Amino acid sequence: MSHPAQHVTRNTQHATRLLLASSLLLLFLPALQPLLSSSLTCGYDNIFHLWRAVEVEHLLRQGVLFSRWAPDMAHGYGFPLFIFVSPGSAYVVALFHMAGLSWPVALNAAFGLGMVLGGLFAFLLARELFGTLAGIVGAVAYVYAPYQAYEVFNRGSLWEAFAWAFPPLVIWGLHRWTVHKDRRSFVVGAIALAALILTHQLFAFLFAPLLVGWVLLAWYRTRDPRALLRGAAMGLLGLGLSAFYWLPGLAERGYVQTGRLLGTWVFDYHNNFITLADLLAPPRSVDPALINDWPPKSLGLVPALIGLLALARWRRLDRAQQAQIALLLLLTVGFALMTLPVSLPLWEHLPLLPYVQFPWRFLSPAVLCLSLLAAAAFDSTRNAQHAPRVPCRVFRFGFPLAIAALILGNIGWFYPAHCSPPEGVSVAGMIDWERATDTLGTTAKGEYLPVWVRRMPESDHLREAYRAGGPIPRLDPESLPDGARILQADHGPLGASVELDTPTPFRARYLAFYYPGWRVWVDGEPVEVAPADPEGLITFDVPVGRHTVTVRFTETPLRLAADIFSLASLLALIAALLLLRRRVTQPLSHPVTPSPSHPATQSPSLPPTALLLLASCLLLLKVALIDRADTPLRHTHLWEGQLEGAEVPAQVTFDGQFRLLGYDALPEEVPGDQPLEVRLYWQDAVPGGPDYRVALTLRGEDGLSWSSPDLRPPRWHRVPSPAYLWPPDGYALTAFKLQPLVGTPPGVYTVTLGVFDRATLAPYAAQDGSGHPFGLEVPLGAKPFLYM
Repeated sequence: MSHPAQHVTRNTQHATRLLLASSLLLLFLPALQPLLSSSLTCGYDNIFHLWRAVEVEHLLRQGVLFSRWAPDMAHGYGFPLFIFVSPGSAYVVALFHMAGLSWPVALNAAFGLGMVLGGLFAFLLARELFGTLAGIVGAVAYVYAPYQAYEVFNRGSLWEAFAWAFPPLVIWGLHRWTVHKDRRSFVVGAIALAALILTHQLFAFLFAPLLVGWVLLAWYRTRDPRALLRGAAMGLLGLGLSAFYWLPGLAERGYVQTGRLLGTWVFDYHNNFITLADLLAPPRSVDPALINDWPPKSLGLVPALIGLLALARWRRLDRAQQAQIALLLLLTVGFALMTLPVSLPLWEHLPLLPYVQFPWRFLSPAVLCLSLLAAAAFDSTRNAQHAPRVPCRVFRFGFPLAIAALILGNIGWFYPAHCSPPEGVSVAGMIDWERATDTLGTTAKGEYLPVWVRRMPESDHLREAYRAGGPIPRLDPESLPDGARILQADHGPLGASVELDTPTPFRARYLAFYYPGWRVWVDGEPVEVAPADPEGLITFDVPVGRHTVTVRFTETPLRLAADIFSLASLLALIAALLLLRRRVTQPLSHPVTPSPSHPATQSPSLPPTALLLLASCLLLLKVALIDRADTPLRHTHLWEGQLEGAEVPAQVTFDGQFRLLGYDALPEEVPGDQPLEVRLYWQDAVPGGPDYRVALTLRGEDGLSWSSPDLRPPRWHRVPSPAYLWPPDGYALTAFKLQPLVGTPPGVYTVTLGVFDRATLAPYAAQDGSGHPFGLEVPLGAKPFLYM
C-alpha cells in the first residue's frame, strides 16, 4: 500500500509538468500566430508543397499508402518525384486535410506542428544537457531563430521547416545512448534519424558533422571506445529504416534531368552566399505597409550574444563540459562560415556541396548548435560537490531577460505577408496550374523528368480526362489501329488492366512517361517496354487478336533490395524493443548515474507559476501592444504619401498610375566589372489598374546606353505581386541589378528610370509633384556617378 505522501509528491510532479508544458506552449504562441489563419503566408514554395500533399492524398484515397511515382504530375504523365523528394511532410498535410481541415489550414497546421515539435524536442535535449531552465532557453532560441522564421514564412519550404523537429531528438537519443547506455534512447534516436531522412534527406546531410562530432564527444567523455560502436549502430539502424527511400534516390539520379537545376543562376551557390551583416542581423523593425518585406537569412545578433555567455563560466567547467561547449562553438562557427563567401574554395572543391545549392542552408545546423550554447549559459545543474554551476541570481534576473530578448529581439522575422490560396485545389487544378505557370511537377526546372523525355507531349487527352473526373484512361486511343476495340478496362493510379481485341498487331502507347520499374504483360507474359522518342512515353507491342494487357509500376531489383534492407532494420528495431521490455523487468546490477535532467542534479529553479506568468506577459505584450500600436519593433514609414527613411525622397508620378516615393542613394564610384544595385520604392496611385515594368538605363555623357536591358533582381529580394493587387495604403520595394555592357569605358554616368505598361509595353510619361513633365526618363540622383 502506497503512502499518502507519495500520492502528494506524484500529484505535485504532474502539476509541475503541466505548468511547464503550458508555459512552453504560451512561449511558442507568438511564433505560431502567423499560422493561425485561413490564408497562406506568401512563402514562394508553399504552392509546391500544397500540390505534393494533394497528390499524396489522391493516392491515399485510392488505397496507395506509398508510391515512388507521382502519377498525376507533369501534366498528368507522371514522374518519379517521390524517389528523389522526401514525402514525409506531404503526408502530414494530407492527413490534416483528410481529418477535415481546409487545404490552407492543413498546410499551416503542418508548419505549426513542425515548429512545436522542434521546440519541445529542443527543450528535451537542452534539459538533458544543462537542466530544465536551460532547456526552456534552448527551446525558445530554437523556435524563434530568425532563419527558422524565414524557412516557414518567407520561403515556405515545408519539408525543410518540418525537418527542424527531428535533429534535437536525434541528438537527445544519441547522447543518452552513447553516454548513459539508455536503450530506450537508442530506439528513439534511430526512429528520429529515419524520420529526419524521410522528411528532408539533404537536411540530414547538413547535420552529419554534428552527429559525428557528438559521437566523438561521447567517446571523449566516457573514455569507452564502445561509445563509437553504439553511435554507429544507432546511425546504421536509422539509415536502414529509411533505406527504402534514400538508396534508390541515390542510385537513380542518372535517370533524371538533374542538370537542369545546376545550370540555373538562381540555384548556383556562387549567387547564394550571405553577408556577415545578414548572418548577425540585429533586431529588425517591421513595416506593415511594405508589401514585399523580406527579412534576411540570419542567425541573429541576439541569439549569438546570448550563446557567447556560455564562455563566461569556462574556467568553472570540467574537461568534459569544456569539450561539449567547445564542440558546439566550433560547429556554430564552422556552419556559419559555410554561408559566407570566405568558404568559396570548399564549395568549389568538395564534390557533393554544389548539390546543396544554397550556402545559407548551413544556418539550420548552426541554429541548433547556437541554441544549445544559449542554453548552456543558463546551466541549472549541480556539479560533483552539489553546488550550482551558475549562481542563482543569474536565473532570478538573467533568465527572464534572456527569454524576453530571444522573443522580442527576433519578433521582427515573425510578421509575414499573407496571400490568398489557389482556387480549384485538386489533381485537375494542379495540372492546370502546371500549364499556366510553366512548372513541371512542383519542381523548379523539371529536374526530375526522366532523361527519355526530350519534349513534352502536346495532346490534351489527359487534361480533358482529368477535368472530366473518374479513372484516367491511359492507353492512347490514337495508337489503336482501325477496328481495334477495348472490351474492358480497369485503370488505377499506378497501372491498368485492359482487355482488347485488335485485327492487326500494333505498337501501343501508354500515356505515362517511361521510367525503370514500368512493366507490361500481355496475357500474363512480359513484353518489352521502350520509351517513345522524343516524348518519352511508354510503348510496347500488342499482337493480333483478343488479349489482356496489364501495365504496372513495380519495384526494380535495386528498390527491392532497399526494401529488404529497411524491412531487416525494422525487424532489428522490433527485436530491440522486445529485448528492452525484458531488461526493464529485471533489477539493475549496477547504479546508473543520473543525467542532468534528473531532479537530483537540478539547482533551484523558478517557480512554475512564475514561468507561466512570464510567458503570459510576453504573449500579452505581443498581442495587445506590438500588434496594435506603433512601436520600435513594428511601425510604418508611409505617412500621407510620404515615405520616411528613403535615402532619396521623391514624388514622381507616371501618368497618374504609379508613384515613385523614393530610392536608395547611388554610390559615387562603382567598379567597372560590377553591377549596380538600384532600389526603388513605389505606390500604386490607381489600385486595380494595370501592372507596370521598370526600365533602368546607364547613360554616358554622350547620351548612349551602356547597360544591358535585362534587369535581374538580387537574390535577397522578393519581387512584389502585380501592382493591381497592392492595397492603397501600402508600398513596394523593387530592386534590380543594372549590368554594364562588356567594355564599358571608365567615365561619368547617369542612371535613368522609365516605366512601361507590362501588357502593352507602352511607356508612361513622368511628372513631378507639381505636375510638371519629366519626359519618358527620370534621372536618379542629383549628380552622376563614376564608373572606374
